[in-house]
Amino acid sequence: MLRWLRGIVIAIGIVLVGGVVTLLVGFGLWRSGIQRELLTKSSVVMTARGPVEYAEIGRGPAVLIVHGTPGGYDEWLNTLEATHAANDGFRYILPSRPGYLRTPLPDGATPAEQADLLAALLDELHVRAGAIIGVSGGGPAALQFAIRHPDRCTALVLEEAVVRSLHEPASNLPTSTLAADFRDFEIYLMYEAADLYGLSKPRYAEAMTVGRAQLRATVPYSLRKAGLLNDLAQEGRIGNWPLSQIHCPTLILQGTADQNVPPADAKYAHAQIAGSQLEELQGADHLMVIFRARQLSAIIASFLRSHPETHPDPILAR
Repeated sequence: MLRWLRGIVIAIGIVLVGGVVTLLVGFGLWRSGIQRELLTKSSVVMTARGPVEYAEIGRGPAVLIVHGTPGGYDEWLNTLEATHAANDGFRYILPSRPGYLRTPLPDGATPAEQADLLAALLDELHVRAGAIIGVSGGGPAALQFAIRHPDRCTALVLEEAVVRSLHEPASNLPTSTLAADFRDFEIYLMYEAADLYGLSKPRYAEAMTVGRAQLRATVPYSLRKAGLLNDLAQEGRIGNWPLSQIHCPTLILQGTADQNVPPADAKYAHAQIAGSQLEELQGADHLMVIFRARQLSAIIASFLRSHPETHPDPILAR
């Protein structure tokens, strides 16, 4: 009897160890695949203000998308590919903000410096002007771009964007290589779980596809840590910026149940920016970029198309 029980325990142990090994190998292949892909889907251009990594997708009027925290150019490249929004008639320019992936932090620590870096990127791409979309932690840079380069900003979209001082603790972030690896492993488990959830509940399949695209754009943590920590520091230093100086067409999108960016901040921006349009998505939280992806894409595309001035000078646009 004891020998039989011992055999069962050993068999269970072998299965468990085998499962763990398979999981770890799968994680390693997944993360290394992301790292290789990051190098093949973007370019680094030397601007007057330093190197900037970026990717492009789609054709038409130029639209800069400034990613959130954390992220990189891949956050919105992945999302646009997943939702097929790249076919909606715009040329999306997707930079990695300073501290993320291959854009160095010293060239743009503050939102104002990041705005100037974005303008320098447009110079190198021969784009006179374009619309800009600031998402979440990309909001401050987008706002500064509209303030500092009004002649380059044809329209502004703030999507659940940080617009006022925001204090987020950094105490729960990984501080060691092992902790960073474990954080990436947690993302991998969430990535796989999202796929299984989408398969089991077909009505959420599209949201899970977008969710997986967004999750991929947070790995590896080591290539995004500097930008993340800088964002947290900069968000706490936002002062009373002259938002009333923004005169381009402006669309503000905000979920009423957002626990990350206070809905009151969207109303504040709306009150400060003359002629701005505020769209409040009832019941939506900060994950509306995932669960309301198609709705948001349609609203933004319609807004940009309604302003013919979003078309850049055809002589300068590639």
